[in-house]
Amino acid sequence: MLDGVATALGTLLIIGIILWLAYISSKHIGKTGKIGGKTPYMKIIAQLPVGQYGTLAIVQTGKNYLLLGMTSSQITVLDEFDSLEELDDSNDGKGEPQDFKIQLEKLIKRKK
Repeated sequence: MLDGVATALGTLLIIGIILWLAYISSKHIGKTGKIGGKTPYMKIIAQLPVGQYGTLAIVQTGKNYLLLGMTSSQITVLDEFDSLEELDDSNDGKGEPQDFKIQLEKLIKRKK
């Protein structure tokens, strides 16, 4: 009887240690955002989730910047930039988003 209790307590202790180590590991990975594979040639500048499975990301590669569309099955280069333009402060910091039509016209003019 005493052996059964000792075995149960030992098993619970081992399971507790495994869960604690898993928690610490996931917390570390969550803070750093990566498991490994550091590279000086590429850096993610910003990410924006789009829908349930998609993400937009700006990635710096050397002196160029790439706008990437990413899903679980593919990565697509949407645009390439030489430099990041500073944000337009035309809304005077009121926190209101600019009109979509204005933003689209700016993008079309830049493409021409």
